[in-house]
Amino acid sequence: MKVLTHRVLPKEAKKAKAELAAITSRIKSGDALNLGDTGKAVTALQTQLKAAGLFKGPVGDTFDAATASAVANLQRANQLESSGIVGGRTLAALKKTNLFVKDGFQTNAKVGQSGSDILRAERMLEKLGFRPGKVDGIFDAATAKAVERYRDADPQLPNDKKFISQGMFKELKKASAGYDHAAYSRRVKGGLKAHQRLDDLTARTAAKGSGIGVGAEGRTALNIEKHLEAAGYELGKPNARFGSRTEAAVKAFQKHAGLEPTGRVDARTWSKLRGKLFAATSDVSPAQRLGENDAAVKRTEKKLKQLGYKVGDVDGLFTQNTAAAVRRFQKKHGIKQTGQVGSGTAKAIDKALTKKLGGAAVQKMLSTARKWLGFHERGNNGNPFSSHFGRPAEAWCADFVSYLADKAGLKLNTASAQGVANILQDQGTWKGKRNPRPGDAVTFRWDGSGGWADHVGIVEKVFRKNGKLYVQTIEGNSGDAVRRKVYPAFSSVINGYGRIK
Repeated sequence: MKVLTHRVLPKEAKKAKAELAAITSRIKSGDALNLGDTGKAVTALQTQLKAAGLFKGPVGDTFDAATASAVANLQRANQLESSGIVGGRTLAALKKTNLFVKDGFQTNAKVGQSGSDILRAERMLEKLGFRPGKVDGIFDAATAKAVERYRDADPQLPNDKKFISQGMFKELKKASAGYDHAAYSRRVKGGLKAHQRLDDLTARTAAKGSGIGVGAEGRTALNIEKHLEAAGYELGKPNARFGSRTEAAVKAFQKHAGLEPTGRVDARTWSKLRGKLFAATSDVSPAQRLGENDAAVKRTEKKLKQLGYKVGDVDGLFTQNTAAAVRRFQKKHGIKQTGQVGSGTAKAIDKALTKKLGGAAVQKMLSTARKWLGFHERGNNGNPFSSHFGRPAEAWCADFVSYLADKAGLKLNTASAQGVANILQDQGTWKGKRNPRPGDAVTFRWDGSGGWADHVGIVEKVFRKNGKLYVQTIEGNSGDAVRRKVYPAFSSVINGYGRIK
């Protein structure tokens, strides 16, 4: 009989050590464990032997014939005399069957091991349709084959391994968790007619006989896989073959849809699955609604969060939190409170966000500045910003800010960092060291004296970190290039901020 190595997780370590200590204490007292003995040490022995795959009966407190047989098997495996009596050398062999590991498979699991973490992984493999054999927490040949099949199906993992690693477990856990939720839906933009034709073909095939199931191949199998993926059931590499993993995903979908979990896509199942991947003409046509999960929703969530609405996680999943945030926005802006994001609500969100971020001109300045990130001057001060105003090559930080303003239709034209501050003072928009906002010009005096400005940039972002306010800037002629920088908002090197008009 093969002896298993039992993987002991941190939460189990105290108990395992107590069991070994009880056996050790009994033996050190000069009393080897033998047939007919009773007590806690016998219970601990049977528990340890069971974890090693040697003792099959129920754990009790009496050293019976089954216990003696299990001990003899342990002894034979370690080339000891198979007496069935537990002494010091047998105890040492028993201790070696324990492998103390950390959670999450930081120590790889392989054939010949047992453990509660292996049991958990087997349950996930079974749920996903990879059939690891008996789900018993023992890593045997059937488990190894299931692991290999899973690795082959997951493009993020090497498929030439037969062990469970930390990386594989993370992917397995993520995929398994995805089978526990109500189905999502996802939009694809464009190709409306082709999408309709393929869905119609799948509908006709699903209506024949008992529907589409394991062994099916081709366009309809691939289309079903794509719809299941859109519904939130991960399938790994798309292969246009209806296999056991596809079957498991169909069963999970059917359970959530209130259908009999047959694992086959018949007409009724397809009628419910069909809408989980839908063709759309834009991000908001048809309107975003509860259950949608895609990049279009994520863009909406991000905008609403910027406007101060609580949407929950910005993850692309349109949840009840997202719908509630949309309704609050709609109420504030006099829009019918549907909790959905159609073209009207989307335009209102964009308009509100543009206003909050300083208006269209500010956004134009910032988008232009971002396009120039990484530009490095040519030769000595060679740059397109000075020449844009007909000036020769020169120190160009103020020319860069002037260029951004000009491209946004604003009035600013000076080659001097201090000149920027002077113009904004004349316009009445100079704020000094207070209330920085995106789109503000920001001037610097590197010695911190607050005198004549040495340098100027534009504020891209204002944010808090650990309770402290910071500004993120984009600056021309910073180390002879256009660079992004971060400063405490009221750093001594900052002279002040001003709004460009």
